[in-house]
Amino acid sequence: MKKSLHYRSGYESTIYECLDAWHEVVGFEVEPFVIPYIFQGVGHKYTPDVLVHYKDGHKEVWEIKPANQTTLERNTQKWRAAKQALESRGWDFIVMTEVGIDKLKTKVKKQTK
Repeated sequence: MKKSLHYRSGYESTIYECLDAWHEVVGFEVEPFVIPYIFQGVGHKYTPDVLVHYKDGHKEVWEIKPANQTTLERNTQKWRAAKQALESRGWDFIVMTEVGIDKLKTKVKKQTK
């Protein structure tokens, strides 16, 4: 793929490099769409980090966040809305933290060339 990508963190950069090299992935889209959600009674818009397209046809939407931000109420509200919106499409929603990033790096490194 080797495309020029916009990223907001080192974690995002690492994920995009892994996705670009991962044989199970046929493509991915950065900040693919907006999902409306309510937080503290006010409407907001949430843009997930990446939509991953796999060779087997399934899709996942990933949010890339440090583990220490996964329990913030605003984030849990965004992610609840995302899960509900994606459920009807049959897509999974995954929050990728340092642990997931490390597992992904290992998986990509071990794949057969």
